[in-house]
Amino acid sequence: MSGLIGAKSCRSCEYRLKLQGKLFCRRYPPQNIGGLVPGPEGRPMTMFMSSYPETNPDLPCGEYVRNGAHAAEELQDAAKAATQQ
Repeated sequence: MSGLIGAKSCRSCEYRLKLQGKLFCRRYPPQNIGGLVPGPEGRPMTMFMSSYPETNPDLPCGEYVRNGAHAAEELQDAAKAATQQ
């Protein structure tokens, strides 16, 4: 964690979604992604997926809305990281 603790970042934002150690932004609907994948008998078929965009918590955001629970979690993570050093 290299950002400022308590700064307006994804770590303490209302719109953040934390999955498997990664942060995603739920401010807007998921983005659709399409591509070709091998299908039955080796024929290509189109597959569509949707996902919230992954975010970099060290970059500023103009859509930030503070969430108290996420801010408290950010402080706990920072304290834990400080004791491990």
